[in-house]
Amino acid sequence: YKRQGKYDVALKEVERCIRLLGSESSQQHITLARMLDVKGTVHALKGEFRESEAALQRSLVLKSTEVADSLPVAATLELLASLAQSRGEFQKALGLYDRAMSVYGSLLGASHPRTALCIQRKAKVHLKQGDPSMAESELHKSLSILRRIVDREHPMIADVCEDLAGLHSQDVPASVQWLEKAYQMRKSRLGAEHPETVSAMMHIGASSLALNSPVVAVEFFEKSVDALTQRLGEDSIEVARARRGLARAYVYQGMYDRAQPLYERAIIAGHTQCGRTEEVRSWEQELDSILTGPSSSPVLDGGSALTQRLREKEHGELRRLT
Repeated sequence: YKRQGKYDVALKEVERCIRLLGSESSQQHITLARMLDVKGTVHALKGEFRESEAALQRSLVLKSTEVADSLPVAATLELLASLAQSRGEFQKALGLYDRAMSVYGSLLGASHPRTALCIQRKAKVHLKQGDPSMAESELHKSLSILRRIVDREHPMIADVCEDLAGLHSQDVPASVQWLEKAYQMRKSRLGAEHPETVSAMMHIGASSLALNSPVVAVEFFEKSVDALTQRLGEDSIEVARARRGLARAYVYQGMYDRAQPLYERAIIAGHTQCGRTEEVRSWEQELDSILTGPSSSPVLDGGSALTQRLREKEHGELRRLT
């Protein structure tokens, strides 16, 4: 339920688990604490930070009654650090991550994936705090650890490469280089149709547009559309997002006749799957700017005709789905 975004249902289920566990006897401490971790995470996703902290602090007390410095304790410290980051309490978040890293270092050693992951998360706090140089230093430290202990195409290394791409978002060529490294790792390790590989392709497509390389963008968005359609079907919102990206790449090349049907299909799928959300409305505006753009640009059709055609196509699509 949590992964589906059904947070109220998830909270009801976790409260039910907590009641079933009963008293906070020593035999139930760790299991109850894990349920409290889940409860705290769901409250945080709902923006209920006070309730989240209360659940996580209770979990920390229960775990600490067994062993003060243990891996379960470190896991809850990381959740509290993430919560503090969400609240803009960056110094508090850094302190909590340091405590977790100290536990990982003493129990697992400095060269361990969990230590590297904690350093990576700490880097994101530095970036949020407005300290990109410290963030980059921490990310390279995490990358150095991972390269020593996991294979070179491990998804954890790809994650750090993508974080470095985000860090260099103002330097688009450097950002694309990191994204391409992550993409090649995910493709080799997970396959071309894996969701993480497709996500990497979408990132490269968008970054290629920023680099004014629409031909490269077309290549990666086309691959994304094909992979997502095979996995999710024609009508999914993920396919619609990929089609919209491909349409933008064609617009950059002045190929409006190719962009128009892609926008239309994306908009219809968006209406069907999500309703007329802000995201879908932005796609409509992009399409309208093509159809009713300046006289120097090829105008494909009038705005009113577009509205009528989309309405007819959408009604036909809804009938087909019904």
